[in-house]
Formats: sequence, C-alpha cells, structure tokens
Amino acid sequence: MERGKVLVVILDGVQGKAKVTEAVDHRSIIIETVKGKIAKIKYNEGELL
Repeated sequence: MERGKVLVVILDGVQGKAKVTEAVDHRSIIIETVKGKIAKIKYNEGELL
C-alpha cells in the first residue's frame, strides 16, 4: 500500500500472478483478457460535470 493512493489489485488464478495498478482520478479501468489471460489494462478518461 502507498499512503494517499488508491490501488487496484488484479489476481490471476490461471497464471498464479498478481498485478497492481493505480486507480487514477476520473478514469475507469477496463481489464481485457484473451484465452483467460490478462491482455490489456485500459484507462478511460472522463470528467465530472
């Protein structure tokens, strides 16, 4: 853990791995998989109105 940050932990039970990424303000995080494996992590920006 890092003080002042929100982190997302992705647990991959197929490959036995873990990935940690920061949850940035005003974005959504999309995790794409291919054949049961993590392929991409996309960050979509947005803005609060």
